[in-house]
Amino acid sequence: MKSTEHRAREPGPTEEQLAFLARAGERLASSLDLRTTLANLARLSVPTLCDYCVIDLLEEDGRLHRVEAAHVDPAKEHLLTPQASPRESGMWLAEIGPRLLARGEPLLTPSNDAVPTPRSHPFWPAAVLGTISSISAPLVASGRTIGVLTLATADSGRRYGHADLTIAQDLARRAALAIDNARLHAAEQRAREAAERAAARTSRLQALTSSLAAALTPAQVADAVLQQGLVAVEARAAALARCTQDGSLEIIGALGFVLGQLSRGARIAEDAPGPLAEAVRRKQPLWLESETAVAEARALAELDPEGQAPPKSLACLPLMLDDRATGVILFSFREPRVLSHEDRSFLLTLARQSSQAIERARLYEATERARAAAELATMRLVALQRMTAALSDTMSRIKVAETIVDHVRDMLPSCKAIVATVSADGEHLDLVRAIGHTRETLDRYDSTKLTFASPLTDAVRNQTPLFFDDEEAFRARYPHLAHGSSDVPYCVAAVPFLVEDRAIGGLVLRYHRSSQRASEDNAFILHLARTCTQSLERAYLYEAERKARAEADIERRRLALLAEASALLNASLDSTAISEALSRVAVPSFAGYCIVCSLDDDGTPQFMSALHEDPEKEAILRDMRSRYPFGKNHPISEAARSGKAKLLRAVDDGSLRALAADDEHLEIMRCIGTTSAIVVPLIARGHTLGVLSFGTTRARYTQADLALAEELGQRAALALDNARLFHEAQEASRVKDEFLGVVSHELRTPLNAILGWARMLRTGAVREGNQPRALESIERNAVHQAKLIDDLLDASRITAGKLRLDPSILELAPVVEAAVHSVTPGATNREITLHTAFDPGSVPVFGDPSRLQQVVWNLLSNAIKFTPKGGRIDVRLARAGDEAVLVVQDSGRGIRAELLPHIFERFRQGDGTLTRASGGLGLGLSIVRHLVEAHGGTVRAESDGPDTGAKFTVKLPIAKPRPLAVQGPPADERRAEKRALAGLSILVVDDEPDAREILSEILDIAGATVKTAADAAEALRILSDFVPDVLVSDLAMPGDDGLSLIRKIRSRTPDRIATVPAIALTAYTRPEDRVRALNAGFQMHVPKPVDPTELVVTIASLRTLLA
Repeated sequence: MKSTEHRAREPGPTEEQLAFLARAGERLASSLDLRTTLANLARLSVPTLCDYCVIDLLEEDGRLHRVEAAHVDPAKEHLLTPQASPRESGMWLAEIGPRLLARGEPLLTPSNDAVPTPRSHPFWPAAVLGTISSISAPLVASGRTIGVLTLATADSGRRYGHADLTIAQDLARRAALAIDNARLHAAEQRAREAAERAAARTSRLQALTSSLAAALTPAQVADAVLQQGLVAVEARAAALARCTQDGSLEIIGALGFVLGQLSRGARIAEDAPGPLAEAVRRKQPLWLESETAVAEARALAELDPEGQAPPKSLACLPLMLDDRATGVILFSFREPRVLSHEDRSFLLTLARQSSQAIERARLYEATERARAAAELATMRLVALQRMTAALSDTMSRIKVAETIVDHVRDMLPSCKAIVATVSADGEHLDLVRAIGHTRETLDRYDSTKLTFASPLTDAVRNQTPLFFDDEEAFRARYPHLAHGSSDVPYCVAAVPFLVEDRAIGGLVLRYHRSSQRASEDNAFILHLARTCTQSLERAYLYEAERKARAEADIERRRLALLAEASALLNASLDSTAISEALSRVAVPSFAGYCIVCSLDDDGTPQFMSALHEDPEKEAILRDMRSRYPFGKNHPISEAARSGKAKLLRAVDDGSLRALAADDEHLEIMRCIGTTSAIVVPLIARGHTLGVLSFGTTRARYTQADLALAEELGQRAALALDNARLFHEAQEASRVKDEFLGVVSHELRTPLNAILGWARMLRTGAVREGNQPRALESIERNAVHQAKLIDDLLDASRITAGKLRLDPSILELAPVVEAAVHSVTPGATNREITLHTAFDPGSVPVFGDPSRLQQVVWNLLSNAIKFTPKGGRIDVRLARAGDEAVLVVQDSGRGIRAELLPHIFERFRQGDGTLTRASGGLGLGLSIVRHLVEAHGGTVRAESDGPDTGAKFTVKLPIAKPRPLAVQGPPADERRAEKRALAGLSILVVDDEPDAREILSEILDIAGATVKTAADAAEALRILSDFVPDVLVSDLAMPGDDGLSLIRKIRSRTPDRIATVPAIALTAYTRPEDRVRALNAGFQMHVPKPVDPTELVVTIASLRTLLA
């Protein structure tokens, strides 16, 4: 009753309120946009009807959702959002609001005092905002409740009544109508937009169908699908992958991804986490429409590239074909996205078309690969046929390799190739031909040890081909060979050339993979290698046969050359003719030019003859040799010194510069144009006679050429030696004939005086006053004839090796004085001044006084003979270190230069004509030389030529000084004292029993203790227990001879036996035999038959000398 009365007393709407409702109707009708309508409704209510206003609309899920709110204080508007009070807002939107809607009536709350708890209060922010009164009116349109309009007061202190409720309900009706109209308009707009989107998608599907029809490759399919799909569903990014044969996914297209795994060519494992592999495994689409769903699908690992925000939602659809997944397509969205039915239908259609297009592209690719493989196989077959045809005409190893590498590029794209063969020693691979490699690489691997780690050496060494289908595999095995990287991946193949389980070489290829499978490329390379092996083996056989023929031809020409050389060399005994014949044989068949040199006395090469195949250059060559002598570093001089042949395989400009004496000499040698040379010493019977030099201006000489040159040199040396011996024999015969004439003359001249005066004295034809003069002449000529006979006998003894010496230690000065005294009368008669100068000190020597006096007498007599009246002869004796030096120098006629080297030879005279001014046999200086050498000394003659005088220098070794009992020549009888060897122990070695007996008897009589041995072996056994003072051994013995015995004794250092004095006995009396014995280790040499006195004196002198 009270309530009714109270409502009756409340006034109705005021004019102001009615005017507000009219304005509100106009404002709400002014727009069909839902957001604008809601905003107008809220702004109209505040502050006219309330302090704040909220509008909650009912959505399809049956829940209220806050869509608009306004507050008189803008700072407090945020308190009207559900986020400000989640608990209370949830209670209102989920419970209180829906109950109000279900009741269908407005709710008026006059004062907050009437609401004791928040749950019973109709509006949840009451306590937060200080709400005093509120009205919640349902929004009903076309009989449907679509939401709630809530008006509330707070800071204004206003309390609502029923009049306010009426106005609120009226406003709610008007608002519901406007909201419903806006919603209808929005629905119409959405329908229109959906129709437009459907038309656009239909258009895009049609365009996609056209693009896919033109797409021939998976990449083209992916580009078309992703470009159309990305725009159609407004996605941020998209990717398309196809299933490979190994089950993995290969990305064939991607748009919108900056980095990460989703780039073209990347692969995703079949069992990998993430939506792509999961969709394929499930064969169902994955609609990940929230961040939570994306995270749960573990998609961020695949789709969260650096520098790009993670996706908020995803759509991942498998590409199905006959219940088989052929790939997957992915769309990524920036915001959470609930795809409409139309969107999903579009994407499913897109996936179906993509699956069919990719299958078509796969079939197209397979067809194209088959066609390309067929074309490549055809091309390779044609190239192989061409190569085989080219190889059939190729018979050299190098040409085979060149043909292989020249054709291999036609068979493999962008190919680098190397062909190498196994070296003759089987330890290296020699590069024969290469293509595509740098010069540095070719120089580095020109000859590679088979132990070096590389594809080709490993393949050849193990006789197994090696294939690397990608660069990574090659780098992993041979990191030391990987230099830099290639923009295009390459393959490496190394194949050995095998012949009967024997590797003769190999082929290594670096190339880019063709469209074929690796197995097909590898099979082709193996076939290529077999073809190359056959051709290379054929080339080896051909080269071997050709080499054998060439060697046979060279040997034939060599034998012909040697035969011709022998015929020409043996046809003459003249050295010049022999050298010219040798040059004619060698040039031009063996050499471009030939030089023959002889040696002078000091071993210096002297130009003898030259021949050049070019006459002009022959003149240049002869002129050069006459102007420029051979230096000590010249190969010809080196060959003369060493006695060894030398091959100058390559003569370059540096070699010529080293030999040139000046720039003109260098230009002359350059003009001759030598490219290779051989120098060969001419050696016969151990003596170097000269040097033979061959030069060529074409090919280089080889070791075989050196052997031929040495053979020519040996034959030439033998011919030259024969010529020399023939010349010497002729000269000896001439000298002998001249000597016999001279002897006849020299012996008859004094005999003429003797017989003449003797007959005149017998017949009384001499006047009485001339008889003394006649007797003096007879005596003088008899003495002269005796001297001639003594010289002849001495020369004979020297030749036979039987010249006897009675040596002892003596002062040389008295011997020289005695000789000077004996020739002084002759010098005085010729008015020649004899001047002597002797060293005041002691000059002791070990020698035979009579023979040394003979030396001085012969030198002085020779000087007096050739010194004119009024001349001068100087005799000087001095000590120089360990030598006694005697000089005899005259001012006489001198010695011609050509005679000087032969002045000490027997039967040599400066003038052998009938008009010669001086007589004599020509034996004096020869005897001087032999006597001086027998004393261990030397003699030298010097002269500046005719009328310049001559100088003779004798050098003898100094003996240790000791007191001398006798000066001058002792008698032979005193040299033969019986106890001369008392206290000496002597070992005698001789294989002849009679010889041992007589030697033992001689030495025993002389006072020595003697042991004998029949051979070298017995002598060595005796020496192991017995150390003699002197060893006397025969040289010629069976088994080990005397030379072998003394060498073994001398080698037993530091044994005392090694230093035992030794004397050689031999019937070989040539000078070279004596030299051999002394070089082997004997101190003295005694010829057989042995003179007892000479043997005893020799042993005694040896003991004294060594003491």
